[in-house]
Amino acid sequence: MRKADYTLAPLVPALVLGPHTEKSFRQTLVAEKGNIFAFIERPLSASLVGLALLLFVLTLLNFFRKPRRGGVPAE
Repeated sequence: MRKADYTLAPLVPALVLGPHTEKSFRQTLVAEKGNIFAFIERPLSASLVGLALLLFVLTLLNFFRKPRRGGVPAE
């Protein structure tokens, strides 16, 4: 987490809510008979999934664009 300059604060809710989220995810898949598209059938949930994916991609892009410490200095 230090390498990517993340704070420790988001890790705490992730550890607390992770098991509950996984249980709900499994229950939804069982109820929908394995249909993964059940998570994006409604506009609100599709928007939230899209926003989460966008933030994930932007974070990855920011990580790879950031200059590395100890590397060759830019001229």
